[in-house]
Amino acid sequence: MQRRNQTLLLCAFALLGGAGWLLWPPSELPPPVAPGLVPAAPAAPAAARDPAVAVPAAELRVRVTVRELRAYVPPPPPVPFAGAPGEVLEPGIVLAGSGANPFVPAPRAGLALVGGPGQRPRWLRLAAVAPDQPPSVHLGPRTMVRGRVRDARGGPLGGVSVSLGELDAEGGRRCATTDADGAFELDTPAGDAVPLLLEAAGSALQWRALRVVGNQPNQVDVQLPDGGQLEVQLAAPAPDVEAARVYVVPGAAVASELAQFPFFLQALSRGTPADAAGRATVAGLPRAGEVGVVVVHPGAPIGAPVPVRLLGARTVATVPLRPLPLRPLRVVDDAGEPVAFAVALWRQRGAPVPASASLRLLPPLLDAAGAIVAHGDDQGGLHLAPPAPLPGTVLSLRAPGHAGVDLELAQELPEAAVLPRWRGGGEPALRLLPPRPGVRWASEWNLAGGLVLEHAADEAPAVALPRAGRYEVELETSAGGRVVGRKVLATVDATGPVEVAAPRPE
Repeated sequence: MQRRNQTLLLCAFALLGGAGWLLWPPSELPPPVAPGLVPAAPAAPAAARDPAVAVPAAELRVRVTVRELRAYVPPPPPVPFAGAPGEVLEPGIVLAGSGANPFVPAPRAGLALVGGPGQRPRWLRLAAVAPDQPPSVHLGPRTMVRGRVRDARGGPLGGVSVSLGELDAEGGRRCATTDADGAFELDTPAGDAVPLLLEAAGSALQWRALRVVGNQPNQVDVQLPDGGQLEVQLAAPAPDVEAARVYVVPGAAVASELAQFPFFLQALSRGTPADAAGRATVAGLPRAGEVGVVVVHPGAPIGAPVPVRLLGARTVATVPLRPLPLRPLRVVDDAGEPVAFAVALWRQRGAPVPASASLRLLPPLLDAAGAIVAHGDDQGGLHLAPPAPLPGTVLSLRAPGHAGVDLELAQELPEAAVLPRWRGGGEPALRLLPPRPGVRWASEWNLAGGLVLEHAADEAPAVALPRAGRYEVELETSAGGRVVGRKVLATVDATGPVEVAAPRPE
């Protein structure tokens, strides 16, 4: 009898040992998952169970506590550029007109000037914008365009620079020059809305939208009106006056010559820079009509356009400006790399940003009266001055391909601001890797009003986050009611699905 009891005890211990080996095999586990965060494909959430049903003590349980630190704003959707069949081109960006304002998520329907492929455009094209559909561009085969240019009196005009929406590596326009008879020829990819731009000394800048048909004759005939210049004197203190950029916008009544003036070119040049004496000369304007002068300075709020009537070959205007001292700000991504061409906007909390849909293809933010706008360089640097008083204002930062942020700063401007790369790939969510392979486990979440989920072995659940943003994620693994692993991820930037590894039992 005693020998039989001993045999039963040995069998029971053997079964317990086998179960322990299955739960925690000592030598066949893969190496721990790295704690770093990587974009992950979305996974279907596991089925929730009744929280009143207890989890068996032998199971592992992971508690996930998520705290939102900052909300992110999606970047404007890129503009698809399509070429020949099989040719892969980077998407482009909207430069002027509807959809060019990076602080307005839903642009109005209208017309846009788009550039691409990439952030340093090679081609410029016109495209229609709809609130529910971004513009797109198709580049056809290279086709020759021929034409003649006449002066204001109808005679042939030589020496005119003619471009068809193509830029070189330095951002300059690829041009042809008219001969003594005013004739030119220049090739460009075929398309429905190719911007034809004409520039000549003594004449007004003019543009047309051409439909260039591939492998067919394309002929144009253009007459240029006489041109003049507008000399703007800024009534401003000497320090930092050279940071000002002068723009012209259409006046209340648009003359026929102004109707063909390429206001959109100011989006490429960022207006006309002021010199150390506060002077800026805008050339190539018609000799008649009314324009408004807008000054953009990173240390002064944008004012309403100052009306100016053009009077012949030379017009002079004075515009007041009172900039504040500028401070530097670096803009970097989540890897610490500089973010090129960021745009900063200071405004009062709750103040809307105008969503202009002008048919004149104006550069963005010229109508953001009362706001301070600053443009960054290609090394992630910009200078700006916070408005006074600082409380009650919001600093918004945007950059193509990066998450946007809206910061409420109560005191000092930070030395650096972080705009994470927008990785996308689906809705923002956390995908949780299991704490140990090969075993059933459970998870508790403080999201969606509180979730308790059961998972099969090796299942990795995904739970949606409230929005794109920066989060703190606390992970705690327990077994049999005892905490066996814990870690805190201080900054999790979620612009799509993000994968996190549960703590392994210690």
